[in-house]
Amino acid sequence: MPSVYIETYGCSLNHADTALAKTVLAKRGYRFSDSPENADVLIINTCTVRVDSEERMKKAIRRLREIASKNNARLVVAGCMAAAQPFAVKKIAPEAVLVSPSNMHLIWKAIEEGVDLLKEPENTKTRIMPEPKYAVKGRVAEVPLVDGCLGNCSFCITRVARRHVYSRPPRLVIEYVKKLVSHGVLEIRLTGQDTAVYGIDIVGKRLLPDLVRDIVELNGDFMVRIGMMSPDQLQPIIDEIVDVLKHPKVYKFLHIPVQSGDDRVLKIMGRKYTVDEVREAVKYVRSRIPGITVATDIIVGHPGEDE
Repeated sequence: MPSVYIETYGCSLNHADTALAKTVLAKRGYRFSDSPENADVLIINTCTVRVDSEERMKKAIRRLREIASKNNARLVVAGCMAAAQPFAVKKIAPEAVLVSPSNMHLIWKAIEEGVDLLKEPENTKTRIMPEPKYAVKGRVAEVPLVDGCLGNCSFCITRVARRHVYSRPPRLVIEYVKKLVSHGVLEIRLTGQDTAVYGIDIVGKRLLPDLVRDIVELNGDFMVRIGMMSPDQLQPIIDEIVDVLKHPKVYKFLHIPVQSGDDRVLKIMGRKYTVDEVREAVKYVRSRIPGITVATDIIVGHPGEDE
């Protein structure tokens, strides 16, 4: 079977998608190459979260296109740029085959049939987990919980690339964590576009606290790190999240992207909370868990923001 070279950029979800792609390709007999010069298929899993990311992707696509053309190899552009900006990709590499994040489990079809996979698939990737050997980095592994979010933020292109909330079933996640721990993983990173919405599409409610409770009851010497969640989606489950964060197997860490410290700008952004609401949430969490690390993201110079 052909050999495959993969370059991955961007967030932990992208890296988890690459591990999933490797899993399905390996099952079909594909081999993996560390050099694009020696591969029959070149895959780039793209990120387009910021303008600088987009420009970097364009350079990388041009570079890989040149190699693919020289060696008569298949070029596959996957990930968020392929889904959100397909015309921009095709302008650079008209012959490239495009694969959206929601179709990464079907990437073999793009390679073998040469078809773009940009529509939402009938059978989602949520029933498949990456093989540990492709997901584990040292003693750390990303566990993809959920794609998509419930927001509609004006600045975010990721919502175009990952349009729908897709959660993996709790039982599948728990069995996967067991497998990772048996492979010597010491840090389990629960990741998603917004981990607080995990489960909404499955049973209509947020399942993250229950999932973490079940995971920490598993045997083994490991720690759990809970990934990013939007302030407004954290609020309905804040008491339960605080309770699970107290468990000795859970890192005392919370990533809440505030994005702006001004209510007017937050409204322009389409964020569904106020600065005071975030401030009170952080105060509450710190009062319940002394010493907790709270991380955030801030956008500077958003349209409509003044000095």
